[in-house]
Amino acid sequence: MSRRLHGFLIFGALCCAMLCVLAQPALAQSRRALVIGVDDYRNVAKLQKAVGDARAMKAALEKLGFEVDLLTNPDRSAFNAGISDFTRKLKEGDIALVHYSGHGVALDGENYLLPVDAPRPDKVDKEGLKLETFALMGMIERIRSTGSNVQIAIVDACRDNPYAQSGTRSIGRSGGLVEPQRRPARGQGGFFILFSAGFGQTAADRLDDNDREATSVYTRTLLRKIAVEGKAITDLAREVREDVEDLAASVRHEQRPAYYDELSGPP
Repeated sequence: MSRRLHGFLIFGALCCAMLCVLAQPALAQSRRALVIGVDDYRNVAKLQKAVGDARAMKAALEKLGFEVDLLTNPDRSAFNAGISDFTRKLKEGDIALVHYSGHGVALDGENYLLPVDAPRPDKVDKEGLKLETFALMGMIERIRSTGSNVQIAIVDACRDNPYAQSGTRSIGRSGGLVEPQRRPARGQGGFFILFSAGFGQTAADRLDDNDREATSVYTRTLLRKIAVEGKAITDLAREVREDVEDLAASVRHEQRPAYYDELSGPP
């Protein structure tokens, strides 16, 4: 299965000429998404756009034929239950997508996503913080173990950590979100991760204090792109990167989204 076909399955309908090619596989596959947004952090800096990201992404994915589970401001227990509920619904061959918008931090080469009740990093040691948050690759492994064909993760969180810097998705003392170093067991279709910013950068929650958009700089740009017909996911990721980079530069902020590709099949 090519990445162009993956792009169709995930982000929109291809032109009519492709429908006859895709009709048979589509009958056996479901498209399911878990969408998470966290604004109201109790122990670290709150965000303004993450829940807006999640609600807007849910609406967009439903238009593309996804069945969507939405979690807004989940604590650790609800976050974990949400992943479990989502994985129980997945069947072999399904397309699985996770969108997370909120705070993120890297520890020992792994990216961790923070629930609403995550402790302040300066109040717990590193190992304690790992127990209170969710490892991105661990979550992908849980989803991959269901036999789903393709796993897509969209991570709109910081990739740098100037601690609790106003207006950015930043938490922690050093480092940022990193390229995955640990890979799950290889399956049929592979996985693809989109990050909202590059290493050593911050993903802007908003352009400035007058920004009235309901979504973050990255997610609002992604939403404008995902329904374009016939676009391969790698092409989409590059276009989003260019547009976000330009938009961030308009307020003198450096943000260049990254992606990590382990999809099977030719480019």
